[in-house]
Amino acid sequence: MRKSLVICVLGILLINTCPASAEMIVSGISGKTLSADISVSPDMDENFASVAVMPYNSDESNIKIENDTIKNTFYITKETDENGKLNMTFSLPDDFENGQYCVISYDNGKKFISRIGIADESFDGDLVSVNASNSVSEMKNAIDGFSSFNIDDSIFSAHKDSICSYVFDRKPSEGYTRESFIKEYFIAEALSRYIDKEVSFYEFLTEYCAYWSIDYKNTFGTLSDKGFDEAGKLFAAKADGIDGDIDKVLLDIFKIAEIKACKSADELSATYLENAVLRNVDLTKYNLLSDYDKESLFLEMLSKISEADTIEKIDNVFLSIAERLSSPAQNETSGGGSSNKVSSGVSINAQIPNLEIPKTEFSDVAGHWAQEFIKTLSDMGVINGFDDKTFKPDNTITRAEFTKIACKMFNISGNVSCSFSDVKTSDWYYESVCSAYSAGIVSGYDNLFYPNGFITREDAAVIVNRILKLKSSEKVLFKDADDISDYSINAVGALAENGILSGYSDNTFKPKGYITRAEVTALIIRASKINTNK
Repeated sequence: MRKSLVICVLGILLINTCPASAEMIVSGISGKTLSADISVSPDMDENFASVAVMPYNSDESNIKIENDTIKNTFYITKETDENGKLNMTFSLPDDFENGQYCVISYDNGKKFISRIGIADESFDGDLVSVNASNSVSEMKNAIDGFSSFNIDDSIFSAHKDSICSYVFDRKPSEGYTRESFIKEYFIAEALSRYIDKEVSFYEFLTEYCAYWSIDYKNTFGTLSDKGFDEAGKLFAAKADGIDGDIDKVLLDIFKIAEIKACKSADELSATYLENAVLRNVDLTKYNLLSDYDKESLFLEMLSKISEADTIEKIDNVFLSIAERLSSPAQNETSGGGSSNKVSSGVSINAQIPNLEIPKTEFSDVAGHWAQEFIKTLSDMGVINGFDDKTFKPDNTITRAEFTKIACKMFNISGNVSCSFSDVKTSDWYYESVCSAYSAGIVSGYDNLFYPNGFITREDAAVIVNRILKLKSSEKVLFKDADDISDYSINAVGALAENGILSGYSDNTFKPKGYITRAEVTALIIRASKINTNK
């Protein structure tokens, strides 16, 4: 089989058979020499790739034909390798005029554009005016008065203030060279058009790819849809205030998006550690952990980096968890719960709260939305806090802890024998776990209970509803109802209908999110009122 990519210029050069799938990235430009990376769909029948360059905004109605040739238009074809890939480097003819050009490709009739600028020594006179500018206003006059470089007048007219401000602010003390000016001009144009929503993030990256130092194909081009969307959000938040090296900004965004796009602890572990080693992150505490705790670290990390917008914040999450897990005596409560299906299959090395602490006013609950729920359960002796007299209402809670609370609140006791291989008779939660298991309130997975694993909101709902035995009579109305597991849909619906649990202000339930200690107090008290009335 032979593969073919046709990159077409104008209607005159348009070849009837365009590729089913084609990708071309201009990877560099120096003077009139261009490099382009091309990938051809494996289902193509030929193995040739063609590249065309034409003046920006040219079309069939305004092209210039001199001596039976299209002026300032270049076309070249080369053979790809057996995988349909090609790195093509070529020089434009010497008689190409200075100005903006496009490298154009077609994919099923859809046009893809990469913008470039070329200039020879005839541009040096205009460059003198640029370098002599002492203000943004003078920079505008200099660019407006170009005599030997054709810019896009419509784009410049719409964006001249931001373009000239950017170019002026970055003018080197020794002045611009031809290539450095063209690069900064196109970056300024790209940013201004993106901020004004003329181009999407994808178009921003690909149309102006000749002027990024990053390798698009091996960075943003490798991201999943989720990762690319994440990168777009991160860039949107930064684009209007970029002051410095935009390549570094883009590379940092790629690293963050790549990490946040991970869907599992294993994927996060591989992605983050490779990145961390390159950045010399201190892995000392991490390397002290057992394999069990390393897996636990990345599971917890998955839930805590969703709002991180810098690589430093992600590193801080990693380092703080590693510090806690490597120092068991200092560990704080992490999450967990119990259900008829284990959500994570990974346990967290969480601190066992001091169940003998006398009831007291906690130092960190005043003004908290759950203050009264916390006080009520504390006064009843159902919950306790930590040695430092805190309750940590927004921390997550373990499967063992949730089971212990449920058993105490609903007087579940009795059989104190169970066969979970990770629940020992010496464990503080042994009696409550075995009693709840015998009563059909909790269950394990492959003979494991994962007592120190995080509990999700939907799993907490399942446990409580096994006690209350409520039925859901309506369709679950949360916006993210499709994310609720089949095994928990009735429990979530029944508790919601009875006012025992609720969602968030955006009408989501976040079933896979970890329930907090504060949310547990509200859930347990509301459930106890229903149970009392039965």
